[in-house]
Amino acid sequence: MPFSVEIGIESEQSLNAYSILATYQPEFLEFSGASDGGSIIDIWQKRPELLSGGVIGFNGGSFKPLEGGYGKLVTLNFIPLKEGTASITLPDSIVYRADGAGTPQSPLPLRLTFQIASGGAGDRGGAGDSIPPEISFSEVVPDPFEQNRKLLSFRVSDSGSGVKETLVRSRSFILWGAWQAAENPVLLPAMAWAVHLRAVDQRGNVSEMMLYDWTAFLRLIFLVSILVAIGFVARIHL
Repeated sequence: MPFSVEIGIESEQSLNAYSILATYQPEFLEFSGASDGGSIIDIWQKRPELLSGGVIGFNGGSFKPLEGGYGKLVTLNFIPLKEGTASITLPDSIVYRADGAGTPQSPLPLRLTFQIASGGAGDRGGAGDSIPPEISFSEVVPDPFEQNRKLLSFRVSDSGSGVKETLVRSRSFILWGAWQAAENPVLLPAMAWAVHLRAVDQRGNVSEMMLYDWTAFLRLIFLVSILVAIGFVARIHL
């Protein structure tokens, strides 16, 4: 039966960024996914993923620093493959202080050891979750490094089963572009005037939000008007 392991951090220092590697024995366990429900991480640079056999990696940061005490990072879900003694460790993980310089420090060593008995060890969290993720912030902003580019900045959270994925598509002319996986922030096409953001949790609940860049839309209308006028004048002179 699937079971879950919560990975968290406890520190007397103020922290706001986390780069975590978790290892396990693939002969005993199969990684089946992760949940960020209740996580202190707001900005995911890389959501939990299997990097190689027995190694899971993720990293991100938080708008509000962890001011000492305990903070949950993620819940990892596993399926037992056979009976025996298994363990989960964080061998090469780094956290960063919220001191203005991002001073790195190594978290305290962690090793979780447990027995896998016949029948498994519990159930996966979020089984009764019917509440969709919350999109608490979204905005189209100028790229601070490139004058003619713009970014979609957003904040998505889910206190139940956790966010499974965030997707975005944009509309530069008439038709929508294809859905693409989105990590905050998202680089948008220069001519995009409509942006569609979708967040999906581990149970398939969906939240969506539309954003519009009316300045880009008016530029598009102006460009189309110029092209129509040029075509009309050219037709008159034929």
